[in-house]
Amino acid sequence: MKKRYTISLLLKSEVGNINLVNVPGTEQIFIDDIHLLSKYFSVRPYARFTYHRSDTHIYKIYYPIFLYRVSFLFRQFRFFRWISYMIMFCADIIYVLHFLIKNRSSDLYIGYSIPLLALLFPRKTIIIMENEQNFYGYRWLRRRYDQAVLLFCSYFLRNQTIINYHSSDIKNYHVLYNAIDKRIFNPHHTISIKQQPILRIAYCSAWVKEKGLDLVLDACLSLPKDIKKSVRLTIASNPHLWYSDKTERREIYQNEMYEKISNLKNVSLLGGVSHLGMPEVYFSHHLVIVPSVWEEPFGMVVLESLSCGTRVIVSNVGGIHEIVDEKNSILIKDINASKIRDCIVKLYTSKRYLTYSSDASLLTTKNKEMDKDYRDKKLLSYIHQRLLVVNPRQIN
Repeated sequence: MKKRYTISLLLKSEVGNINLVNVPGTEQIFIDDIHLLSKYFSVRPYARFTYHRSDTHIYKIYYPIFLYRVSFLFRQFRFFRWISYMIMFCADIIYVLHFLIKNRSSDLYIGYSIPLLALLFPRKTIIIMENEQNFYGYRWLRRRYDQAVLLFCSYFLRNQTIINYHSSDIKNYHVLYNAIDKRIFNPHHTISIKQQPILRIAYCSAWVKEKGLDLVLDACLSLPKDIKKSVRLTIASNPHLWYSDKTERREIYQNEMYEKISNLKNVSLLGGVSHLGMPEVYFSHHLVIVPSVWEEPFGMVVLESLSCGTRVIVSNVGGIHEIVDEKNSILIKDINASKIRDCIVKLYTSKRYLTYSSDASLLTTKNKEMDKDYRDKKLLSYIHQRLLVVNPRQIN
């Protein structure tokens, strides 16, 4: 493909910044796609902030944050939630229109979890869905939405969207799994922990309630004394892994977590680990815990850990079951602190964790489409097909 095509990318409006050290899932996918597409096209990536590193530059698009804050105030009152919905629509439409005006000459638009982008130029738009989002006015505008190509990060998310919006014309609804680079996430450098009696568990997700950090800490606090001293918990993520406009609510939760941590002796805080540094975290632990209490659309931490040969304790929700099976994971239904505690106690008393090592990947055939090279080829194929529809010049 020649570089004569211009593709403009837009990141969802909820992301107000990117953590420079510990990049979260959706943002990492966005950055990886920028690098991929830059090899074949002229790429213009945009978000509501400016981001500049040696290999990546993201341009800023205006987002009316004051409207978001007003919307949040109305959301507290059930009777006024429809007003909150309309205000959020106004904020998002301003964001999308500003993007389209700046990129009116582009051959193709790709939006990341922002389906509103599909309304104006659906035939030249691809939406990559990483989590549930509002399809504003879908009942009346479904023909516009359904002309765009929607790529979901899991079958769970695709099916939820179809159910929620009673979608009928789903020929353009496809699954494009999130993926990892196996050149980075593999068991090539094993740290031997097999002989160590200390049970080492890592938590690598965001410090937010829906990710379940409070459940892990409560479970550790309630462990029997003789087991508690032999269990080490590592929290690898930075408290500010995710950007949030709800700073007060986030800070209250984080302060509560720090208070719980202060009552635990065997907890290590790494303060955030780079993408390239994460394999070392996985190698050096018997287990990684992902105790999500929300319907997790995918679960990058789960996939990375298994690829590095480290088993996971996961809540059986959302799209996580598309990654794991009972041989490489411990699945907990309706997860809570007591179930996590019982799981840790059982693992420790049985000494089963001593047989765990990171000398081989735990991925299975169900993870075939979660390889970065596979995903890259599939994404380029969707782009190629869409370009032929909207601008059928010769593509080599």
